[in-house]
Amino acid sequence: MAELRVAGSGECTVHGEMVFGTVSDLLAQGRAIFSAGSPALKIDLRDIARVDSAGLVLLLEWFKTARRGGQDIVFVNVPAQVFAMAGISNLDQVLPLRRGAMTGSFGHAPAAE
Repeated sequence: MAELRVAGSGECTVHGEMVFGTVSDLLAQGRAIFSAGSPALKIDLRDIARVDSAGLVLLLEWFKTARRGGQDIVFVNVPAQVFAMAGISNLDQVLPLRRGAMTGSFGHAPAAE
């Protein structure tokens, strides 16, 4: 089971598993966040219990959706497993992944902090 919980304007947290069996639900839940029109989105991954390659593809889809909509996006509190998978395909150079929480504003450039 997985859930995308809105924490504030443009901020949300993913809870549960980001795996093949849950990503379609998370993708559907994410549509509301992207359509809300916030110029900047922060998605917190601290409460992810398990992730597989489908979860990484979901992050890529959310990134592309945000960019198409002219929105900035950042993924914070990213688990080491996600960084490892992203590194294999060089997506760590594309996706705005942060190991810890992020404060302040953010721009387009990805950085693996």
